[in-house]
Amino acid sequence: MQLINVAHGGRLNQALEERESGTLHRPQVGVFGDHDVRIDQHSWHGRVLGSSARVPTYHHQSVQELGRDLRAVAHAEDGEIEAFESCVGSPLLGVQWHPEEGSDAALFRGFVELCSSSRPTTS
Repeated sequence: MQLINVAHGGRLNQALEERESGTLHRPQVGVFGDHDVRIDQHSWHGRVLGSSARVPTYHHQSVQELGRDLRAVAHAEDGEIEAFESCVGSPLLGVQWHPEEGSDAALFRGFVELCSSSRPTTS
């Protein structure tokens, strides 16, 4: 998510641990934590995950300013952007959390379905 944001001209907060809510996103060095996110129900993430989710987390940077053509669709309780989607063109998704560390495979299933339905057809 961070790389996509910067590639689209966005900026990052460099050190969440220096903020009061920094431990929400990396509660202990070397250990994944989890926290809740609020999700826009009118987004792809919202259709796949619902209006909220408990997500595995471990990061010390975050999106400070969204890049071109990106819209925030999920936020942590401290207001940090946790997911975004492209506003134009082909589907482009980013999440701040680590779905591979969680037990809910809904995001992966939804992503595979999206990729399968977006695949160009061959003649």
